[in-house]
Amino acid sequence: MVEKVPCLSWLGIADTGAVLSRDASLVQLVWRCGLGILVGLAGCISQETVSFPPPIAATTDAPKPPPNGSLQPQFIDAEFVDSYQTFVLPTLSIQEASKRWSSTYKGRWVKWSGQLLYFSRDGLQFRQLAQTQSFDVELLVPEPNRSALRSQLTLGRFYNYAGRLVRVDSSFRVIALDQGTVFSANEVGVPGTLANAPLPTRKLGPQPQLCAPPAELFALPSSRSGSTAAQVP
Repeated sequence: MVEKVPCLSWLGIADTGAVLSRDASLVQLVWRCGLGILVGLAGCISQETVSFPPPIAATTDAPKPPPNGSLQPQFIDAEFVDSYQTFVLPTLSIQEASKRWSSTYKGRWVKWSGQLLYFSRDGLQFRQLAQTQSFDVELLVPEPNRSALRSQLTLGRFYNYAGRLVRVDSSFRVIALDQGTVFSANEVGVPGTLANAPLPTRKLGPQPQLCAPPAELFALPSSRSGSTAAQVP
């Protein structure tokens, strides 16, 4: 008598083909869902990478640069020794010196006399004090005047010059002027002597006042051409 093999469908292995087919469909569904998620993330990343904010449109209220101070120079009667004592030496606190410099000196013009010590890349360097071994004033001269002065002036001679006060370097003890001009530019120069170095003091004199531009300024070729239109303040 042949015994019948009991049905194993309750164990889940009777219909093997149906089980495999169902598992394959489930795997494909999971794979497609994962692929869709990856594609969506890639799209988001791509959009974030190439998305830029729109440019800011220019407005008529944008700030404009201030006018060139060299067009209307305002001269002050500040002597070099007084300026050196006030800003280069430890006479004032940083706050006091900054306030005094901004209100009275910066952007104003001065006429000084000094010994030409070096030709620099940007202009001329003058010695003013007998106790210093290097230069005390850096006079920045624009082209083509800078190249012309190199062939006209003699190192070691004294010259009268003018320029606009732009900065003070207390570390190197130098006062810098730009828009530099040398009067009577020749090989001989003018008579002159070096001043004695001042001492630090808290007893400062009155602040310099506006004054008329030097008469030599009107005789310069640049003044007649209009590039440096000196005006009495």
